[in-house]
Amino acid sequence: TEIYTLSLHDALPICADLAEIYNYEGRSTEAEAEARRVLELDPTFVQARCWLAYALTEERRYDEAVAVLNNGELKDDGYRLATLGYVYASAGRRREARDMVERLIRLARDDYGLAINVASVYAWMGDVDRMLPWLETAFAERTGALLLLNVVPQFAGVRSDPRFRAFTVRVGLPVPK
Repeated sequence: TEIYTLSLHDALPICADLAEIYNYEGRSTEAEAEARRVLELDPTFVQARCWLAYALTEERRYDEAVAVLNNGELKDDGYRLATLGYVYASAGRRREARDMVERLIRLARDDYGLAINVASVYAWMGDVDRMLPWLETAFAERTGALLLLNVVPQFAGVRSDPRFRAFTVRVGLPVPK
């Protein structure tokens, strides 16, 4: 049998996933610590930056969250832009949140799989009418992230909407609490 050992680079996504789980559980202090640990090892690891920004947003440290995501080394990827949209919407900065959605939509035209990101920002802004078509696109694309609709914080504000609830049931999830 062959023994496989994880390199430091291989372990970073696992550690970032731990920060993600802490965020889903509302444990922002632990999420922040885990994300910062990953960023000490690789400051350019976008996934860890996003989970750190979520934790900071939960603590209402919006300017810090924006700074983490607006590092000059980072390019416009869908995940980072969606997280910025979430931070801006959480901070009540609707114009900036809409700007992120517009940038995401431009990216989504050429990049398969970003529909869930667009939907998540609209959800956080409370715009169910604009969110639903993007969820439908994500469903048509068979986006795996749909499995997390009932736990990710971005959709918390729309879980009581009957249209969202019907969508989650249609994709095979339990009715959100």
